[in-house]
Amino acid sequence: MSDNRTRKPTLTDRYVYAVGRRVPRSQRAEIENEVRERIADQVDAWTAAAAGRDGGSTDAAERAVLTDLGDPDRLAATYLSKPLQLLGPMYYLVWSRLLRLLLAIVVPVVLVAVGISNGLHGDSAWGVVFGVIGVGIQTAVHLCFWTTLVFVILDRREEWFKVRRHSLDFTTWTVDQLPQLESERGDGMVGEAIGSTIALAFLIAFVVVQQFDPWLHAADGSAIPLIDPSLWSGYLPTMLGIGAVGTALAWAVRAQGRPAWWSAVLDTVLALGAGVPTLWLWMSGRLLNPSFVEAVNVGDSAETAVGIVIAIVLAYATVQGIVSVWRGLWAANRRGAK
Repeated sequence: MSDNRTRKPTLTDRYVYAVGRRVPRSQRAEIENEVRERIADQVDAWTAAAAGRDGGSTDAAERAVLTDLGDPDRLAATYLSKPLQLLGPMYYLVWSRLLRLLLAIVVPVVLVAVGISNGLHGDSAWGVVFGVIGVGIQTAVHLCFWTTLVFVILDRREEWFKVRRHSLDFTTWTVDQLPQLESERGDGMVGEAIGSTIALAFLIAFVVVQQFDPWLHAADGSAIPLIDPSLWSGYLPTMLGIGAVGTALAWAVRAQGRPAWWSAVLDTVLALGAGVPTLWLWMSGRLLNPSFVEAVNVGDSAETAVGIVIAIVLAYATVQGIVSVWRGLWAANRRGAK
């Protein structure tokens, strides 16, 4: 018996997945089965009707049926009797997707930039923290308000906008917009492995360049490395080794086609092995070269503030990486259990 996981997912699989991810887990199986049966019935009917004209291609029938069903997010909302009325049904989904994307990208970038800027200007640690929180709230509010206002104007000026929609048609859904199934992302594992390889190359280049050709030099022309040179005795080689093992692991997972418990455990060990020592060295003031800190001389308060921000970023990156690994394993196991 062939393994279903080796079968290339169809457009129907991707459409059902897109519908299912928008409904509660308790109703997901029932709704997914209903949608799949609905698609199959309509494909059979379409194929039979088209048989006399062009041979009744199943692929063409599937694409036509899914196009007629429309945006899977909208179909999911109909199964849940969930109104899409904040801006009217025409623009609601576009507004919702864009706003989520903006909040996920813009707000974190602004938080880090403001934290570093306030720290460099000499604010106290608490001043940096409260400043970052205040700006983050303001940024989120402005994003929500102005994005919503734009779509409200579009919705209210429908008659004016109709004559221009042919050149700004971002509300029409097509089959090509269907998301990939998580099981299809084995090809995405190639990207992850390549990304890991590139990151390792950049890490090696950075460590070498900052040691032997840094941007900061003393008055006598001698180089001032960014990282404390004493860390070459243990920390830096260990980090490069962890990076190499992580890259090898990414390619091993790609070769296997899906994550496994052993790869998740090893990924967790690697993340902790890199994150915990780095965070400890940073918090104890032992990561940067003392000569570099003295030469830059940003001030005690700014140094403390920037230190807090970077420590938070390091801790978040470590935890997020571990959570992502185990979520991927959990998702793979759920797919295998179906």
